[in-house]
Amino acid sequence: MSTVAERTVERVKSLYALTLERAFGESNESVVLFSSFSDFSQNRIDDILRLLEPMLLSEGAKRRVIKRVCSIIIEMLQNVNKHSAKMEGSYTGGFIVLSKSANRFSISCGNLIFMRDKNTILNRVDHLNSLSSEQLRKLYIETLCNDSFSYKGGAGLGFLTVCKKSRRPISAVAEPIDENLGYLIVDVQIDNKE
Repeated sequence: MSTVAERTVERVKSLYALTLERAFGESNESVVLFSSFSDFSQNRIDDILRLLEPMLLSEGAKRRVIKRVCSIIIEMLQNVNKHSAKMEGSYTGGFIVLSKSANRFSISCGNLIFMRDKNTILNRVDHLNSLSSEQLRKLYIETLCNDSFSYKGGAGLGFLTVCKKSRRPISAVAEPIDENLGYLIVDVQIDNKE
């Protein structure tokens, strides 16, 4: 008989597989450039960035697009690192998938969350998606200046930075795993033509 932790890991792996299938199946011209299913320490994040920057350059991306893509990936993986719900053995089961089509880069990132946080997270994303670029800029500056930190140590800049830098609405869904845990999947699109 499998334990709750084993069933959770299997469900997380299936969500990762579905995200990869979706990335591969978006269109005939969509290519998955990078994917990883891991716990994302700061060292692992640094290693990923060292790998991605030359890869994006070889894909013909402009330096300013590479900077935006890498900045968004940093924010998303730091959110996974700092804010994931932990299971037995500190397993967080995060993933990232970076794909490219002719006109855009797509980033999908997932991590475990506590279901009690689901509505707060999804409402935050909805609110940020409703703001204009000018309103996002003002909120970003206000948030930087307010010295307020959450119980997890952040000032609420993660999703705000992702929304501001992507210049497009982001998508966030929380798939229930059990009564306590869910799996947050965030999708971000970045235009490759500027």
